[in-house]
Amino acid sequence: MNWISKHSTEHKANLLNEMPIDNHASKGPHKNDNKKKDVYHSKDAGKALPPKSAREPMKPMEPMPVPSKGPEKNGKRLKKKIMKLSDKHAGLHSAVVEGHGQNKYTTGDYDADRQKLYKVEDKLEKKEKKYTRKFGKSPYEKKGWIQEATASIKRRGTEGVCTGDKFGSASCPPGSKRYNLAKTFKKMAKNR
Repeated sequence: MNWISKHSTEHKANLLNEMPIDNHASKGPHKNDNKKKDVYHSKDAGKALPPKSAREPMKPMEPMPVPSKGPEKNGKRLKKKIMKLSDKHAGLHSAVVEGHGQNKYTTGDYDADRQKLYKVEDKLEKKEKKYTRKFGKSPYEKKGWIQEATASIKRRGTEGVCTGDKFGSASCPPGSKRYNLAKTFKKMAKNR
């Protein structure tokens, strides 16, 4: 007797132990059939359902929370997947749509790359929706960006370049990063 036949014999024996074969028709009622009997032989069996107008209206279903597979701290794992997909999408988009040449995400076959781009877009959209549904915010929101920006300003010594009369001048032209950041800070100070 080789190993495979021994294994299959043991497997069959285990299956028979877990799910014994019964022939109910020849032996009469089974000992576990009482539960089924109660359901089928109740006084309401065979009666028609009441008309729809007499029934209770159905409650609208609420969205089910997505169960997490482990201790996810603010969706770090999901956010990481979204960021990877976003990078892949950017690479494929620049190569296929904008025509910037090959990169690590492309194969060289234009049609295959285009199909890959569509798949990545769909996947990315689903993951972004899942994240916003689960956490109520965008996966691209960054915590502590203000602290990073002010630290960078102090480190480079450009503090006060876009304040007062200098706002919109040559040192802080409209549309530049400095200008937009100063606008954001002004708006935040106004709303405070």
